[in-house]
Amino acid sequence: MTCPPSMSRLSARASLGCFLARSVVYEAADRIRDLVEHGVQFDLSKDGIYDLTKEGGHSESRILHSRDRTGAEIERALTEDAANEYESGLRILEDWMVLDLVRRDLEKPEKGVAGLWCLAPDGKVYTLASRCVVLASGGAGMLHLATTNPSVSTGDGVAMAHRLGADICDMEFIQFHPTALAVDSQNPFLITEAMRGHGAILMTRSEYQKWKEVGGDPAEISYMNRYSEKGSLDTRDVVARATDSELKRSGDSHVLLVTEHLDVQEIREEFPTIANKLAEYGGQCMKVNFYLDYTVSEKLLEPDFMALTASLRIPYLRRWYTLRERLLKLFPEQKMDYFWISLKISFTGEGKNLRN
Repeated sequence: MTCPPSMSRLSARASLGCFLARSVVYEAADRIRDLVEHGVQFDLSKDGIYDLTKEGGHSESRILHSRDRTGAEIERALTEDAANEYESGLRILEDWMVLDLVRRDLEKPEKGVAGLWCLAPDGKVYTLASRCVVLASGGAGMLHLATTNPSVSTGDGVAMAHRLGADICDMEFIQFHPTALAVDSQNPFLITEAMRGHGAILMTRSEYQKWKEVGGDPAEISYMNRYSEKGSLDTRDVVARATDSELKRSGDSHVLLVTEHLDVQEIREEFPTIANKLAEYGGQCMKVNFYLDYTVSEKLLEPDFMALTASLRIPYLRRWYTLRERLLKLFPEQKMDYFWISLKISFTGEGKNLRN
């Protein structure tokens, strides 16, 4: 599918990128307020204000969190809140798997979508009619050898949209999380960036041995100093590339994320999930490597796909918008020939997965 003359793919993607950036900047406070009103419990400091932490690429502490299970906490709160919406007509079908979208006209996908074919837990296939379908199926991490994604991230949403005629782009852009436990597992345990924000330092095995011998500030010995002025606290792409280069040079299977110089009690209080996991391996020195974290992709749909785009809503939030209204509000001077549907980024927490 090619872009219409009125808007090239480049200009469409630029406008959408600008739209997303503006949304993040202007709506962040409202969206956080929504989450709090829906029951998300972010950690508070001793003074009763939100406890902010630092992550990769940040110069200041700016991240709200719930210990080291923020994703799981958000999922818990929204799931519980959604369960109370039964009278409003909201239904959550747990453990149902979408097989494909039902076309209004089998020979003409541009006619739009009439519903879904779903596989129920009882093994039967059901047809669910719908006037509006929102694809929120997660990424495609399970297509790779190892990933921090849950097992349901198999790229089905992208495939379904493609079969319907959507223009899929940017599938080659994969983000790798630079710190997950280097264990023999297809689904390695993710170590949050906040650990590096708290002071954890990346080292090669030889650098770690040197530090144990000479002591001092471990940050001064870290290989990350050769790649960035921010050291171990740079962004994921910089850290992952640096780690990849070091492992190729040394032949090692992993690097180390060192926390031995940090207060043990603070680590246990701030990162209880990680601390418990480390206890299984007997130490504060983590063997880590980079693993696929999420897929960055876009599905551009023509206006004819009104069954998919006419009523795109943000679930669980008080303010409901159609995507068309939001785009036209931000770019009233432009003709929006294409609309963007985003795949939900799956939480890496251990909360319960809902496939609906």
